[in-house]
Amino acid sequence: MTRLEEIKKRKPFAVWDLLIYAILVAVILLLFGLFVFGGSGKAASGIKITSLNGKVIYTYQYGKNKGEIAADWADRVEEKKENGNLTVSIYFDDEKKDFNVLEIDTSAKTAFMRDANCSFRKDCTKTKSISSERDIIVCLPHKIKVCALGGENGEISGPIIG
Repeated sequence: MTRLEEIKKRKPFAVWDLLIYAILVAVILLLFGLFVFGGSGKAASGIKITSLNGKVIYTYQYGKNKGEIAADWADRVEEKKENGNLTVSIYFDDEKKDFNVLEIDTSAKTAFMRDANCSFRKDCTKTKSISSERDIIVCLPHKIKVCALGGENGEISGPIIG
């Protein structure tokens, strides 16, 4: 028999081929599960709002009555206590037409973007609420991101994508 005839008589995949493919699929599923459904990280100790270029706009640490507003944003950030929650309104123009409204649930230690006029779809308002170090809300039209504070010193320790 020639080599070509031997190859034609073989099955398309040998047992070892199938075993290697099964191992690769298992590894891929494991990695996917870890990244997508993996632990959400440590609980947040507060919230930090920054511009996408890194300048801090507002910082709030859970357990405090008020947050800290950056000096150059003092006339464009407003805090209000409503129904036990803290509402932070950020205005991006002097007429207060462009805005984002972040609601911080101080008892549950979560925050979510309640309202915005950034775009037609308002994607930032559909983002899940922030409750752990890894969570983030990004509003690209207004160029801000809301991150969770972590650790004792309030530094962002989780990866930030967006």
